[in-house]
Amino acid sequence: MCQQVPLEVRPLMDPRFDSVMNRLRETHASGGALFASFSVGPSEAFDWFASRNRLLEFGILRQLLDRVEVTSALPELQIEPAKADDPAFAVRRLEEAVTSEQLAEILKFGLRAFGLDKDYEIGDFEFDGNFRVTSSFLFDGELAEELYAGGAYTSPQGNGRAEKESSLAFCEALFGLRLSEMWYCSSRNDWTPWFQNVTGDWTAILFDRRFRALSILATTDSD
Repeated sequence: MCQQVPLEVRPLMDPRFDSVMNRLRETHASGGALFASFSVGPSEAFDWFASRNRLLEFGILRQLLDRVEVTSALPELQIEPAKADDPAFAVRRLEEAVTSEQLAEILKFGLRAFGLDKDYEIGDFEFDGNFRVTSSFLFDGELAEELYAGGAYTSPQGNGRAEKESSLAFCEALFGLRLSEMWYCSSRNDWTPWFQNVTGDWTAILFDRRFRALSILATTDSD
């Protein structure tokens, strides 16, 4: 599914994006800021996971990031092919993932009817070793904080109102502030060689369920 789901660059032309990205690049002068968005085509399997906020499970997001459409749109990000031992691919048997009481309850209410048992494998859909699922209602705040705090050689100025307004304008342009329709995960790890592993490492990934849009925003800086 991760290789077959249609994926293409989604052109975004809006001064509200330019305002935020220019500011991030200015404050992260020794690192940088990257942004790209992609349209995700129809896929019954992908939609099953996306509708349940499970895009980290079984390394789904990690495999999408490996796609040539993403690596070509963001060559500076230097995404390296995922390896078999990547923690994003880790799975656990149902018996290992829940308590014995929970397992008994699950089996009692018909899991066996679907041909599943305690050895059924599941992945972690909240944390894949680098990315953690976060409430979409927090994204604009984290972006505002990134704009306010700046990079290694900048100091916060003012009371943060201008940064909050810029962040909200970015969100309005990207997804119309439809926060309940967004899936959001983020990472502070240096998951590619592009990140400086000093300060300002941040990757935010959003999926817009209504318009089937996957967006990636990344920043880094060094001192």
